[in-house]
Amino acid sequence: QNYNYAYEEFPFQVVHWNLMESFYRVRAKEWIDYNDDAKKFLCLNRWARPFRLEFMKRMEGILDQFNYSLPDKAYDRGNLEKNLMMGGGLYWDFPEHKRDSLLYIVTESSFEGEHEHLRDVSEKTWRPIALQMPFILLHEPFALRRLRDIGYRTFHTIWDESYDTIVDPEKRMDAIVNLVLELNSRENFRGMIDSCRDIVEHNFAMLKMRRPEENWISLIR
Repeated sequence: QNYNYAYEEFPFQVVHWNLMESFYRVRAKEWIDYNDDAKKFLCLNRWARPFRLEFMKRMEGILDQFNYSLPDKAYDRGNLEKNLMMGGGLYWDFPEHKRDSLLYIVTESSFEGEHEHLRDVSEKTWRPIALQMPFILLHEPFALRRLRDIGYRTFHTIWDESYDTIVDPEKRMDAIVNLVLELNSRENFRGMIDSCRDIVEHNFAMLKMRRPEENWISLIR
């Protein structure tokens, strides 16, 4: 699903279909308002991958601004949410993610360069797009560029997204950590999120419009 070979040449046809983009198109919800007491950040981490643990460790000083989960800590909305985060289930269909948090920090499937072709995003990134939330992406380099290549918009006009071009994973992590700390210090955080509305609405419309499965379906008709 999220392996991308769009920039490679092969002696055979490669058909791209990110099945989770199609899935989230069906599950996407219309606009959901933020709660007045929504926290600044949401970061969900079901599996203890090293880069996820490192990021959360470096957020310790501002975790009061987060809704988050780790393998030993569920995003605390009672037993239902604990089951959703830790035991599977319909975790993609939970609107409190949008009501309770303003900016989604997505810790994707891979970060440290071990999968150079893992550039398309997984269900983890389609979730904030379907919920019309702005996001920061912890992923392999050039993943944001890949999203823009297929018609989505990202947030470089509102904050620094140069982290997406940093190949070295340690330097990329430093850039993302510094970005989150800088955003946390902004005086009008809610106003900044409101300024993302055109982008998140564009991305929602793109998600509803695109049919990434059609190339594959056309081959079996």
